[in-house]
Amino acid sequence: MFKNGLISINQLLNSSAPKRDVRLTPEEYDQFKKEFTMIALNGEDYANAFCRYFKIVDYILSGHKKDTIQADKYITKTYVNKKRRNVIEYYDYGEAE
Repeated sequence: MFKNGLISINQLLNSSAPKRDVRLTPEEYDQFKKEFTMIALNGEDYANAFCRYFKIVDYILSGHKKDTIQADKYITKTYVNKKRRNVIEYYDYGEAE
């Protein structure tokens, strides 16, 4: 089904993976930033923490996981006070249902 067992971005975007619209207010993003202080103590990077917190998948953002400043710029440009953005819902297989 997938080449070498890997899923391409196009396959994922065109799949039946759950999707939803996301638009963050500055207040929602500020709340995340406050809570990230505690999340970071567990060793999670900013980009992944953002995706888990808001339950989204963003492969472009994940490319900034070692650069918090660039991740913040991308998040602000892409999600904060912007037109709703259709995203793939994040599912954490490690969490119990």
